[in-house]
Amino acid sequence: MSESKNKALDPEELVSFTAPMDPTGARQDILLAVNGETVRVKRGSTVRLKRKFLEVWDNAAAQTLAARATMEQAGRAAAIGQ
Repeated sequence: MSESKNKALDPEELVSFTAPMDPTGARQDILLAVNGETVRVKRGSTVRLKRKFLEVWDNAAAQTLAARATMEQAGRAAAIGQ
């Protein structure tokens, strides 16, 4: 295994992030918080933020996708049961 895979990623490292535009057209800023530390990111802007905030964003996006998939599956199951 390579050294980079063994080494944990530094949560304080600055990384680039472009906040996506909301598909509904909302222009609200995105708030990300980790252990009492909060950042606000303007949609459509590319910013440098700490990796730990990007991890929060990635986790929230994955959770949203999983929730939508579960709701769609439940809807299909309910339609079959009717």
